[in-house]
Amino acid sequence: MVVGVGHTNQTNSKAHIEQAITVNVTPTVTSASPNSMPQGSGPTTVTINGGGFTNTGLSVSFSGTGVTTGSPTYVSATQITVPVTVAAGATIGLRDVTVTCSGQSGTGTGIFSVTAGKLDQTITVTTPAPSSAPYNSQFTVAATASSGLTVSYSSGTPAVCTNSGATFTMVNGTGTCTVRYDQAGNATYNAAPQVTNSVTATKIAQATVTVSAPASASYGQTGLSATASGGSGTGAYSYSAGSSTACTVNSSTGTLTITSGTGTCSITATRAADTNYNVSAASAPANVTITKATQATVTVSAPANAYYGQTGLSATASGGSGTGAYSYDAGSSTACSVNSSTGALTITSGTGTCSITATRAADANYNVSAASTPATVTITKATPTVTAWPTASAITYGQTLASSTLSGGSASTTGTFAFTTPATAPNAGTASQGVTFTPTDTTNYNTATGSVSVTVAKADPSVTAWPTASGITYGQTLASSTLTGGSSTPAGTFAFTAPATAPDAGTASQGVTFTPADTTNYNAATGSVSVTVAKADPSVTAWPTASAITYGQTLAASTLSGGSSTPAGTFAFTTPATAPTAGTASQGVTFTPTDTANYNTATGSVSVTVAKADPSVTAWPTASGITYGQTLASSTLTGGSSTPAGTFAFTAPATAPDAGTA
Repeated sequence: MVVGVGHTNQTNSKAHIEQAITVNVTPTVTSASPNSMPQGSGPTTVTINGGGFTNTGLSVSFSGTGVTTGSPTYVSATQITVPVTVAAGATIGLRDVTVTCSGQSGTGTGIFSVTAGKLDQTITVTTPAPSSAPYNSQFTVAATASSGLTVSYSSGTPAVCTNSGATFTMVNGTGTCTVRYDQAGNATYNAAPQVTNSVTATKIAQATVTVSAPASASYGQTGLSATASGGSGTGAYSYSAGSSTACTVNSSTGTLTITSGTGTCSITATRAADTNYNVSAASAPANVTITKATQATVTVSAPANAYYGQTGLSATASGGSGTGAYSYDAGSSTACSVNSSTGALTITSGTGTCSITATRAADANYNVSAASTPATVTITKATPTVTAWPTASAITYGQTLASSTLSGGSASTTGTFAFTTPATAPNAGTASQGVTFTPTDTTNYNTATGSVSVTVAKADPSVTAWPTASGITYGQTLASSTLTGGSSTPAGTFAFTAPATAPDAGTASQGVTFTPADTTNYNAATGSVSVTVAKADPSVTAWPTASAITYGQTLAASTLSGGSSTPAGTFAFTTPATAPTAGTASQGVTFTPTDTANYNTATGSVSVTVAKADPSVTAWPTASGITYGQTLASSTLTGGSSTPAGTFAFTAPATAPDAGTA
């Protein structure tokens, strides 16, 4: 890109102009690496060196025919790579290399050449390998090449055969040995096609196998084994007891099992085939002399304890060995006998000794056992069986079990029933209490214990003094009255039976319940106390209003209206005969409730307005004469009477009336 800048000196100003100009550079091609390839080769990556390379429209071509290229790869402005293939019939000689990019082309003249190709050759086997060969054997092969070059030999299966030159050794008895014939070629000849021979590997016979075993063994003896040795290869040994009648052998481990105390035991061994050796022949037999075994220890068990007359008892033997039967013996026991075959015990006395031993008989594999350690049975008295326990009569809390009568009951022998702890005073409720059965025959029988249900009723408390109740006001419930005092056995609390009751005014008996602190064993008790209920004061929420009266009237002439209270009732002047003076003043009012049995009266006041009264004039006065021009004030009024007393005067004394009488 070229930037042009223009300047002007007019009025000291400057002009700055930029313009982009694209310049395409022609690539140059200087060398190729590699700079030659033989006929019939490729594709091979050839590096083209030079300059001015770009990745725009990049392509590479070679002059002449028979040389083709793949897609070039741009590496840098000085280097590109391209895959090149030279046909087998391409003309030998120099070639020009042309690189085109960004619409421009550059050519490197004669920088690459096509060279002549190599000649082919073949291999002929003159001494082939055998079709099969045994393990560890050798054979020799031979071959020639048509080029006269030396043929090389190798094993394609080194796990089956190896070689030293033309001599091959079979290193495995299984598989196929591949013999390979090769000629690698040189500057003139191409490598010859490989030729191979296949040789089947075969196994060979093993050396003699021997086996050893214990000279003698007894039935059931453990830890015995046969051991093999010899043979060839890596095959496992296997063991066989053949037609033996007194033993078996584990075919893999050689472990012996003696299956009988009589008979024969003869062991042979073989070794398995492996990749190189066939299975071996059986070894000579190892003979084992068989004898009977000594039995394991016999043990006998018997009940640790037994009582006189007890049945269904047995001694039981275990242990020993084989199939022989057990036999039992009581020896010098004084309190028992035993069945020698079944071990059944008979307890013949309540005192004395009982000791049992056992042995196990011989069988085909074991000798008779030694006698067991004795099992000792402790003899005790019999315990009677109680088939029905008695019933107990009920008692009241505070009484002992001695107050309860036991009746009924039955047992396997005669005897009596009694409470085990007769002095016990149980709590109220029903509970089991111990009972002891004492047999009549205490020499041969123990006592027996059991239990019976005893019902204990709650006791009534003794209230020696009921409490006193504080007074309340009508409308309050008994819960507002305080109970004080009172005494009882046992301790407890007093409370009104119906505390939500709101009694009428007056004095009346009210129910009280005594609750004992020990409610488990005591009932509650009820009684009564006197409760005084005072009358309640009514609640006047609004006093009435009084109608106005005229002076001279009594309050009875005033009407009271409105007013509200709880409870309902009536309002009236406290002193209805009072005749108040004119004006407005408070006057006493009494509220009387409808329910006077439970409520007091209430007093208050209301404002009463008293208007002035008109006087009663029974005779008006006479007026003296005056002269025209005089005012009425000059006329004298005389006489006149009225109720109440008062004075008479002209209403308009300044008036000067006309002459005449008016």
